[in-house]
Amino acid sequence: MRSTLILRFVFLLAFIAFVRHSLYAKQDIIDNPDSLKAYLVKKQFAIDSNASAVILYENGRSKLTGRVMVYEVEGTIKILSKEAADEVGRLVLPASGIAKVKEVSGVTYNMEHGKVTFQKVSPSDIITRKVNKYRSILKFQLPSLKTGSILHYSFKIQFYPTLSIPAWNFQHEYPVLYSRYEVIIPDGYAYRNILRSYNSFTQSDNIKV
Repeated sequence: MRSTLILRFVFLLAFIAFVRHSLYAKQDIIDNPDSLKAYLVKKQFAIDSNASAVILYENGRSKLTGRVMVYEVEGTIKILSKEAADEVGRLVLPASGIAKVKEVSGVTYNMEHGKVTFQKVSPSDIITRKVNKYRSILKFQLPSLKTGSILHYSFKIQFYPTLSIPAWNFQHEYPVLYSRYEVIIPDGYAYRNILRSYNSFTQSDNIKV
């Protein structure tokens, strides 16, 4: 089931929420060589043994400063089918009007002859395309994706001028093992968080900053 968090201004705080189905974290998967190898050879996950892909880790952060909202996202996905490799490896981001995309990165990890290989997204593979007079998009394709691959991506979008906070989906078409979203709002503003789900968060905190 898809869980969506929509934030609206009602009063100050930092809001942190996450959903965790197991003890997964990006640094445990990508930064630990033994863990990375184990995930690369893994062919099924208990959360859904028939899944075409599994989102191992997602982390989002929105921070409002003045009328500038900085939205940062990173994620790690395990590919379990060719169809998923063709689908999840393409990222499309808004890149016009109030949205400016910065610090885009992506890496694909594979197991080749018992060794871990990786390939980064080349700057030449990151394309900005004008959709119409008022709208442009930035898109890129993760390289060398296939069944068994693990991909990691990150990006930052700066929205200006805006007082809106991006919504966050804790579940998607593919099952999610770990999802975390943090919102930082300066003193003098307020927000109201709206959860659209039958499920509760593993942890949800309001922290005075």
